[in-house]
Amino acid sequence: MGHELKLPSGATLTVNGAPLADAKKLLATFAKEMLPYRLGQVENRLDLYKDVLCIVASSPEIEAALWPCLRRCLYAGAKIDDSTFEGENTRQDYLPTIGEVIKENVFPFMKGLWSQWGMDWVKALIDTPELSDDETTTA
Repeated sequence: MGHELKLPSGATLTVNGAPLADAKKLLATFAKEMLPYRLGQVENRLDLYKDVLCIVASSPEIEAALWPCLRRCLYAGAKIDDSTFEGENTRQDYLPTIGEVIKENVFPFMKGLWSQWGMDWVKALIDTPELSDDETTTA
């Protein structure tokens, strides 16, 4: 578990998996917040990403469950804390960072179900292939 990537600002993010209890709390909170939405009926991937982003960005419960996981990660070589995204230049990295933390800590719980249930639309959230032209113009 864990990986590094460059963020839009150019900073390096080191994503580390959280302990099981923190990851399970994030999973439970994420599932509870997503449950009312019919994401499987979204017509294109861009709308799916938009809907998930709005749910995650607007949920204080998800944010609270994310912080124990975020604090295990490094931003530009330093542990993420409450001040990491205060600067204007670092704010552009906040949403990509939480997306990576969710992928690292929530998606491993789902991998066994995807192969069993054939949930290709959920797999797309991990693989994130390029969107086709018709998908990007439908938003």
